[in-house]
Amino acid sequence: MWRNLFNPFRKRGILTRLILFYLLLIFIPGVITMVVYYNKSVQVNEQEMNESNLRTLHQAAVNISYYVNNAARASDSFFAKPRLHEYLKLHKDYEAYQHLQDFIHLVDYINSFSEYPDIARIRIFIDPQLPFSNENIHFFSLNRLQHQPWYDEVVRKNGDILWKSAYPQTTADTLTTDVITAARIIRDPLDYDNIVGVLMVDLNQQTLQDSISHLQDDMGGTTYVLNEEGAIIGDKDLRRLGQQRMDKEFKEETAGKNEGFFKKEINNQDYYVQFAKITGTGWTIVSEVPVSGINAESRNLTRTSAIIVMAATFIVFLLLIVLSLGLIAESISRRVKDLIRIIRRDGVERLNDRIRFGFRDFRLLEQNILELVQTTNTMAEETYRSRIQEREAQLKALQAQINPHFLYNTLETINWMAIRSGSKDISAMIKALTTYFRLTLNKGKDFVSIRDEVKLSVAYLDIQRSRFENAFEFQLEVEEGAEAMLIPKLTLQPIIENALMHGIRKRRDPSPGWIKLAIRHGSDGDLFITIADNGPGIPSDVQWRLMPTPQPSGDEEAGGYGLFNVHERIRLYCGEPYGLSVQSELGEGTAITLHMKGRQIN
Repeated sequence: MWRNLFNPFRKRGILTRLILFYLLLIFIPGVITMVVYYNKSVQVNEQEMNESNLRTLHQAAVNISYYVNNAARASDSFFAKPRLHEYLKLHKDYEAYQHLQDFIHLVDYINSFSEYPDIARIRIFIDPQLPFSNENIHFFSLNRLQHQPWYDEVVRKNGDILWKSAYPQTTADTLTTDVITAARIIRDPLDYDNIVGVLMVDLNQQTLQDSISHLQDDMGGTTYVLNEEGAIIGDKDLRRLGQQRMDKEFKEETAGKNEGFFKKEINNQDYYVQFAKITGTGWTIVSEVPVSGINAESRNLTRTSAIIVMAATFIVFLLLIVLSLGLIAESISRRVKDLIRIIRRDGVERLNDRIRFGFRDFRLLEQNILELVQTTNTMAEETYRSRIQEREAQLKALQAQINPHFLYNTLETINWMAIRSGSKDISAMIKALTTYFRLTLNKGKDFVSIRDEVKLSVAYLDIQRSRFENAFEFQLEVEEGAEAMLIPKLTLQPIIENALMHGIRKRRDPSPGWIKLAIRHGSDGDLFITIADNGPGIPSDVQWRLMPTPQPSGDEEAGGYGLFNVHERIRLYCGEPYGLSVQSELGEGTAITLHMKGRQIN
């Protein structure tokens, strides 16, 4: 089995076998190995880079959680202050100084949170009837919130914190800064349906912005923070704040997971999306890193290493080929000298015997030399025979030239005898016959002009008119310029003879018959020749049998052999699309059209 497997390689040359050996055993396995190694290396590098980025993202989520928990802890501490609801309620029996005391207590407590890092301000929205509701530094009228779109949501939280995304906020000193707010309602424990205020703890959004910027610089790609609704609340590019980034695919990939990564196509480019949930907020920190940018240096190094290894392997193989060719050339030279010595000493016959004992690698060379010698002998014999045949053909051609001249002279003598005896009809027939023979022979040419071919057809019909006593009329229509076109010799006469013998001669109508010859050009330069008659027509079951196979020329087949002969000659001359077509109706007649290439006389 293995021997049969390697048989095709044994028939190849040594250089071809070396190349095949290199391709099959070195190059292709090497390429496959390098591709597998490259892909596996890329996968490992991408996995490691994603895990490294995810650890960095997780640490950033912890830092941001600590950042927002400052606000949550401050809010919880303030919310748990004893008598907070009493300070914020409207006591109609209070004197003005009592409300002032409550205000001072609240301001002192608010100022006690100044040591909390990243807290920009604490604001409380209270009953507008309280005297300090329009203080507008820490205290504001509750009416200012009730028309905000997020107010109903903070009410539904029922005391839990609602995180409000980054938005600009103006402080008492008229400075405007972006803040993130933790908002919660404060209810009266004695009258739970009564909302006595809304506590809002503002964080500096710049702290979150700086953290994201540093993270993006370290990880590459794009890093941002999403709130629960999927809107961006933190991004290095401030123009992206508020944009929606949580699509259906993102929700499916992050559902039920605290952190992870997945591949996603963004703007026709593959990205790795890494995410980590921020505890206690419902926020998610996300990093989008292009796949092409992950460990690009390592991938390029792997690719370069693969190319270097393949190039080094190829160079070594070339050196082996050069060494092998040198040895082969020396061996061939020695072998050729042995062959020449054998041919000179023992001849070709002994060479044939010597092949049986030759080395396998050079057997083909020996056989080729033997075949070359045998072919030379065969060609010499064929050349000798062809010269003899050429000489015989020349003799036959000279004899053929004598016979037509003798025939013309004889017919000319008969013609003069008919004229002297007053037999004009016999003279006309002989003259037509002379024209027919002259045009038929045409000095041995295979192609004739349409003018000469029409003259031949007219001479043939003149003879037939004399024979059948003007039993038919002949009509000729030749388009201007068509007379100079060349067609194969004896193309029209067989078709006209077919129209006469199988059309006009079979008419039962006593009125004269007619044969019409029309020659015209096509728009593409092709030539169309139509020969029509008013004979009885050809039955449909016979028409399809006329071509492409030749039929006997008996009456029952309507002269099919002549039609097939002309059809095949046209196809040999012009090609497959050309040839002969037949249109016929019983009782109406037959029209045969010849379609061939137009060829001008040089």
